[in-house]
Amino acid sequence: MAFSNGLSKAGHKVDRLTTTSEVEFVPGTGITTVTISVAGRVAGIDSAEFQKLAEVAKDGCPVSKALKGNVEMRLNARLES
Repeated sequence: MAFSNGLSKAGHKVDRLTTTSEVEFVPGTGITTVTISVAGRVAGIDSAEFQKLAEVAKDGCPVSKALKGNVEMRLNARLES
């Protein structure tokens, strides 16, 4: 939701965003890594700007903030044509 909002605020029309999360759990340790993957079709944006805004959204997300320092957060962002 933060990413869609950020894209819209930056003046980009979001046609579609598909997001998944993979959580790595290590027995005895707990959750060690969360990988967020997002693919999107957005008008008027290039891959670099898409990636930049995805990083901003990841860093500003309330869930990411809650996990910061305890869990490694990874991001795979891909702009579809």
